[in-house]
Amino acid sequence: MNAPHRTGLGSAVALTFVMFTAHASAQSAPTATEAFNLRIQCKKLSDEKAQQVSELNSMLKWEIVGAWNTAKYDPVSNRCYGRIYVHIVKPSHRLDHESDQVFDLQTDDLLAAASVEEGKKHGNIFDPDYKKPWVPACSAKGCGPDFGEKTWQATEDYMNEFMADPRR
Repeated sequence: MNAPHRTGLGSAVALTFVMFTAHASAQSAPTATEAFNLRIQCKKLSDEKAQQVSELNSMLKWEIVGAWNTAKYDPVSNRCYGRIYVHIVKPSHRLDHESDQVFDLQTDDLLAAASVEEGKKHGNIFDPDYKKPWVPACSAKGCGPDFGEKTWQATEDYMNEFMADPRR
């Protein structure tokens, strides 16, 4: 036997309180202590993502020449972002690759990626909120030999600006 569905003032008041609390908490900035703890958690997420990249490169038998990662917790958007840089080589195949990427670490979305492969540069910005033009204009004759360099530079500029600490 099914229990009857009950509606009443108590349920309505509880639902209204939950909705108000959720709305109010979504609008308020974190306290200094909360922001500090969220920055620590964000750095952990960035370190975990960097570890995943490192493990993948090891599995693929790439030699890591250099690697670093940074994290940025944005209290306004309540989002955690990470920047992962890796320079890898495969001496047996004479391959040299540098990768610089920015992720939304909460959704694992790639927001931007710049790479240098065998000296050729290229960049892409995937951030749906980024509205500035970043791809150089091309003519009817083509895009020109420096097209990749320009997309790489625009992507690096975006990543540097995006990951900058607003407290400085």
